[in-house]
Amino acid sequence: MTLSDDEKRRIRSYLLGELAQEDARQLDDRLLRDDSFAEQVGFVEDEIIEDYVRRDLSAGEAERLEKHFFTTPRRRRSLEIVRGLRERAIVVVHDGSHEGEEEHVGGVLTGPGVKSDALTARRGTWLGARWKVAAVIAFVLLAGAGAWYAVFHQSPEARGLAALDKAYRRQRPLEARVVGLTYAPFVAKRGTDPEEVDYRARDYSRSLLLDAAENNPTASTLNALGRFYLTQQEFNKAIDQFEKGLRLAPDEAQINSDMGVALMELGNAESPRGQGPAMEYFARGLKHLNRALELDDSLLEARYNRALIYQHMMLPQQARAEWESYLQRDAVSPWADEARRNLKIITEQGQQTSQKREQMFEEFVTAYGTDDAALAWRVLSRSRSKTGNFIVERLLDEYLTLAGRSEQDDAAARLRMLQYAGRVEEQAVGDRFTADLANFYAHATEEQKALAARGRALARSAQEQYNRGELERAASRYREAASLFGRASNEGEAMFAEGWAGYCYVRIPDTGRATQVFERLSRAYEERNYRSLLAQSLHALSDIQTSLDEVSKALDYAQRSLKVSEQIQDTANQLRCLQQFVSMHLKLGSYRESLGMGRHALRLAQGLPDDPKLIWPFYHEIAFDFYHLGITVGRAHLNSL
Repeated sequence: MTLSDDEKRRIRSYLLGELAQEDARQLDDRLLRDDSFAEQVGFVEDEIIEDYVRRDLSAGEAERLEKHFFTTPRRRRSLEIVRGLRERAIVVVHDGSHEGEEEHVGGVLTGPGVKSDALTARRGTWLGARWKVAAVIAFVLLAGAGAWYAVFHQSPEARGLAALDKAYRRQRPLEARVVGLTYAPFVAKRGTDPEEVDYRARDYSRSLLLDAAENNPTASTLNALGRFYLTQQEFNKAIDQFEKGLRLAPDEAQINSDMGVALMELGNAESPRGQGPAMEYFARGLKHLNRALELDDSLLEARYNRALIYQHMMLPQQARAEWESYLQRDAVSPWADEARRNLKIITEQGQQTSQKREQMFEEFVTAYGTDDAALAWRVLSRSRSKTGNFIVERLLDEYLTLAGRSEQDDAAARLRMLQYAGRVEEQAVGDRFTADLANFYAHATEEQKALAARGRALARSAQEQYNRGELERAASRYREAASLFGRASNEGEAMFAEGWAGYCYVRIPDTGRATQVFERLSRAYEERNYRSLLAQSLHALSDIQTSLDEVSKALDYAQRSLKVSEQIQDTANQLRCLQQFVSMHLKLGSYRESLGMGRHALRLAQGLPDDPKLIWPFYHEIAFDFYHLGITVGRAHLNSL
């Protein structure tokens, strides 16, 4: 068949992404079912590619071509072939031709003011002015015959992949990029939401790709069938095909990339259950994506997917760097728009988790001023640590400083905020520690406040010694602080200081004294409804039992601590408890259980201010889990933090 000029213009508009949606759909249908028409479209594709290489397109057309046309490996290969032919032709013509002559080389007409006729070249009109030109053409044709065949011959595999691409032209089924599929938006499916898919094209694709893999099981046809299963979210079937393909062609970058996607999606399927296999699948997927990029650094699908898998593994620094690297290579396509959105999400999450204490304190002050108890509790619950709730600690320090300078109005304002914090905490989770603390200072005499101020100064000094590893001296100073609080009848802070002396004994280690301290304190905390301190004391007892190799007792205390921490929304202490489970399961050889709890902990940590001491042990232990499971890539990446 021969195309009219109007048909050629229509096809050209289709290839440039300019055609109306309904017209494009009709043309898609015809392409799938009319071999002769598909061949003519191939001729127009060739013309467009040569126009692009010769820079005969307008800036707008070139940009649309890059955004809509060169999005598949087949067309990118076509582009490279045409570039290669043209470069070889120019070399030979310049070697022996006269300036200003027109030359036909491999179907590429060279010379001033002359445009190539790719359509004629495709139909076999190969012209040459000299034997050197003919020799080059022969060499290029012989060396590249297989490539040209792959580009232009419409095999069942190629037609099946074209049908698969058409099936998901409106909405892609996965967040990740499957090699060869053009861009379509991704919308997370909810419940019974209908799927945006061309069922006829999908079923046609299935038939073609199954036949191709059955009749000619090469790495390419097996990979194509794996891609089909991938789009159907039949991940185990997809992996089976990719594994067979990799046995035939282990150094094929595209198969490694698609295998990485299948493993990542399996990990996502496991994530809601909080199981260890999720992290294992992510690590295995990352290994294949790394291999894909080692083999072909220009494979955009693999780079896009590696950024996604870093996000799923909760490695924000690596994910940020990978998205930035992707955008350096692709800044204009719709995929680039999604990459920018993901980069923005990571950046905003980093800003939230790195929120300065000053900002959190200001949020609490605002909540107090508007009597927004919900906001006040959100901020207070994220302000906890082993050294105390820093909002409560700041209010107390400012209150004592202002009261000592006789600035009574400002001191009273701080005390009212402290009392408000106590009410909010008690109403939210039934913890009375802050309320009792505020009550003590509201009724304390000047002598009691002076003793309490001295006790707090000693406790700060002891904390500095503890951080330097001067444990015996720190324990002694904490005991002195507890004595001062006791003389002031400040029972809450007296017990808090005793607890820190106990932490010193845990680290010395003096397990006997540490056990006595925390067993006594845990009973006292439970009686007074000091629930956050109760959870911390139970965790300390778990630490002690761990050091004694009493695994069963350690896990029991950790479980009790975790239960209380969850009830009172104490995320920081939940992480400490999960660290016990991660370490214990690693020690017992239960690597998948260790991985599952580690990933759960990292998800929890995203809502807290940065605390490297609390977070880095998880990466360390997860790296060992990967190592023992034989997934060495996990350790290498996690240890890079």
